[in-house]
Amino acid sequence: MALAASLEGVAMPLLSSSSGPRGRFDSVPLLLLALVADGFDTAAFAFVIPTLSRAWGLHPAAFTLPLVIANFGAVVGFFCCGWLSSRIGRHTVVSASVALFSVGTLLLPLSPSIAVMSALRLLIGFGFGAVIPAAVSLASDVVPPRLRASVSVAVLIGLSVGFTLGGLVGGRLLTRFGWHGVFWLPGAFFAVCAVLMWWRLPRISPAEPGQAATASLRSLFAAGLRSRTIMLGLFAFIVFAAYYTLQSWLPTLLVSTGFTTTQAPLAAAALGIGGIVGGILLALGSAYVRPARLLIVVSLLAVGCLVVAGLVPVRLAVLLTVLGGAGAGLLASCNGSAAIAVGVYDGATRTTGVAWTAGIGRVGSIVGPAAGGLLVALDQGVPVLVLGLVAPLLLAAGIAIALARRTRAAERKPLGARQDPHGRAAGTKLSTKE
Repeated sequence: MALAASLEGVAMPLLSSSSGPRGRFDSVPLLLLALVADGFDTAAFAFVIPTLSRAWGLHPAAFTLPLVIANFGAVVGFFCCGWLSSRIGRHTVVSASVALFSVGTLLLPLSPSIAVMSALRLLIGFGFGAVIPAAVSLASDVVPPRLRASVSVAVLIGLSVGFTLGGLVGGRLLTRFGWHGVFWLPGAFFAVCAVLMWWRLPRISPAEPGQAATASLRSLFAAGLRSRTIMLGLFAFIVFAAYYTLQSWLPTLLVSTGFTTTQAPLAAAALGIGGIVGGILLALGSAYVRPARLLIVVSLLAVGCLVVAGLVPVRLAVLLTVLGGAGAGLLASCNGSAAIAVGVYDGATRTTGVAWTAGIGRVGSIVGPAAGGLLVALDQGVPVLVLGLVAPLLLAAGIAIALARRTRAAERKPLGARQDPHGRAAGTKLSTKE
């Protein structure tokens, strides 16, 4: 009953806000669907690597470049998102980005070499990177302000749903259609979704067209925001690196320890299911508790589960259960960093603020899997991979504690001491030189 009441408290204001573009609450599921594609692609490519390595006669570590370069493309997409959104609108950025990575996914099975596959993965990654900040920012603008953090987390749960679908459905697609079908079928589905998004998503213009991206980027490091911007970036870097290391290489390592190619994707499903549960709890909790405080709890949850996963015998049932807990902690941490960005930055800075946080996180998603690829090349096992993530995540928990304190202190400042979207104190007049 308590859970139902909490869900009703989040949902009813959405259903009651039906006037104007900001009342288009039906756009939130579409924005969530855009992130489902990102999660599915990440999980899918990870679990087809063992099959690809046998089919092409290559060591699994040879696929490190196409695995990692998608995250590099995502970083570029993240940092271009604010500029693109200010010029063509978030509606166009979201629908065009979904179309872009759908086309890339459809072409991926036609790759004749690692080089071509890497080029397509770069294109796919750019689409994913551009869509996430625009989708989260747009979702936060179609709901009442008090629900922005919860709805931002709810949209980001799409990543977890995608991870889970990749793990649960991917094995069957791989068995029935081969590794080609793992990309062709989802690629076609999300191409249809791109058309639907173009038709249904609201067109809400940025606050200051033509100036928002440049001014917002500078304002993220204004005196009132600098420390939180830096801490958000560091936290996101660590938790994204940890999660994408597990997501990218755990299926391959499990196959090398004796699991079958149909069992290994269950690891991705366990991480994804845990991420969904963690995301739902974070979305509900954000309506009552500051998201910065919740980050402390979920990051420590991930640490505890990874310690158990690294120390217990590698048995499938136990491992999947613990990985579910780790997924809950890690994905809630990833999503929570974006939710805090939605609250910290406002007006024209929000899209770029979310893009900054997620972009720095995706830098971590490059570094983490690259380091994991080195461990795979050295034939290291599951315990080395998961225990190597514990110390960085403890550092992330410490950053979350400091971030919670800074966020609370900033909320206590009088209104006149806060910064406007251009980094000036409230009430400061514009200079004629600006």
